[in-house]
This record gives sequence, C-alpha cells and structure tokens, in this order.
Amino acid sequence: ISIVRGDSAAVVDMAVAENVVATTHESGAVWVWQSGRSTELMSSGDEVAEADVAVTGDQAWLVAAVSSDLATNVYGWKLSVRVRPAARLEIGQQPGEFPLLIGASGSSAILATVDDEALVWRWNIESKQHEEVGRQQNEVLTLTAAPDGRTIAYAGVAGGRGEGGGAALVEIDSGRRFELAATQSDSITASALDATGQKLATAQRMSEFDETGAVILWKPDIALGSASQERVFEFDPERRDVTALAFSQAGDWVAAGHNSGAVSVWRLESRRRKPVFTYGA
Repeated sequence: ISIVRGDSAAVVDMAVAENVVATTHESGAVWVWQSGRSTELMSSGDEVAEADVAVTGDQAWLVAAVSSDLATNVYGWKLSVRVRPAARLEIGQQPGEFPLLIGASGSSAILATVDDEALVWRWNIESKQHEEVGRQQNEVLTLTAAPDGRTIAYAGVAGGRGEGGGAALVEIDSGRRFELAATQSDSITASALDATGQKLATAQRMSEFDETGAVILWKPDIALGSASQERVFEFDPERRDVTALAFSQAGDWVAAGHNSGAVSVWRLESRRRKPVFTYGA
C-alpha cells in the first residue's frame, strides 16, 4: 500500500511508532500515516531548509526538528491521540541548521545542529527545557542512541588534533562524555550502538587510497571514560562508503548499508574480517 500520497518530493527521513509512520520530504513537508489515513502535519515551503523526525524513547511523542533562517524549531505531537496539525506543541528554538534528530529515554529527544560549531542538545518535551550534552568543531554526520536511550553516540567530519573529529559517547542521565581514541583518520559516516549500549560500531569515510573499507567495533566503558577497539571489519571498496549501521536485536550481527545500495553483514562471533554475506549493488 502507499501510505503517503500527498507529497511527490523525495523522502529524507522517517520515524515509526506503533501504528504511526512519519516522513519528511525534500520540500520541507512533514507527513504522518495513522489509522489508514495520511495527513500533512507541516506544509512545504521555501522557508524550510530541512526537517527530521523521531519518536521519543517512551513512545509518547512524535518530534520534528525544522530548520530555517539559521535556526531550528522543535515541535511535538502526542502519540496517545490522533496526530493532527492543530495538535502541534511548539517546544522551542535553538541556533543552527540541518538537524539530526533521534529519540531518547523518557519524554526527551536528542538533536544535533550545525552553527559555528556542531552542538548536541537534549530537549525535554514536556518541560520545554533543553541542555547541551555535546559539541565538536566540525559537522556531525551521525547521531545514534542505544535502544534504552541511556547512551548516545555522535561523530562526524574529522579535524586536527584536539578538534573532536572522532566519535563521542554521552551518558544522558549523568552527563558523562568521552571521545574515542582518534584511530580513524577520516570522517565517520555512520555509527550504531547495540541493545545494551556496550558495543559501538563506527564506519570510516573511504578515500581514493583505501584498498579496503573498514567498520570498527568498540567496547565503550562510560565509567572509565574510555573505549577499547575490539574488531576491524573490512569490505570491498567497490561497495563505497557506509551510510548506515545497525546491530541485530540479540547483538550477534552487525549490518552496514553502503552508498552503492549494497548491504554487508558480519557475524560478531566469527573471527573473519570480511562480511559473512553481501547483497545488492
């Protein structure tokens, strides 16, 4: 079935909750599908540069971050009732454009925006209060959370020494944060945390000199403020950059989606570096 028929622009982001699918489009529009009907929550317009959507960790709120005029506005819709445009809650505004938004624990959302620096914020939906939980000198390319929402990871464009170009982990409740050792010399294009928050996978952007691509598996320890590198997985450079990473629910597999459209899968218990299988282009 086609769940969104009112906007022909490309889908750029999607969030899924029970019986609800939300999408954002290149036009700036935000649509939701619920109970067999699609509804436009926010109209497209030239003033909208980008919009991302997420569902909070308690599945109570659908949140949209809409970027325009050098600022990002955060909106919410309660999921316990029918999601309608008129039910929109204006949560707040922060400097910066081009948001990356993920759900987090409780009634909160994590949002990264690019201003003079890349800033990572935690927004409490019900209180409309926000706090900074991280920053780096260069653009954030990937933002991810453990399923329980207690730990997040973000990473992006590599910089010089001390510029925070690697991945950083943040424990939301305590605010403790640390960066991974800068073993990845180039930008990190994708990241994922497993269900326990005890394994982190990161993918390094490839260069024309790479003979093989790499996905690195880390074992972070928030209490010690460090992470050890457990494994390096390799893939054929013809598959091109990794743009998405995910762990299986049991945490025994990790999968990578490539810029070519291919998907590579590794089994963590196996000692081989190459994927167990790859399908697609």
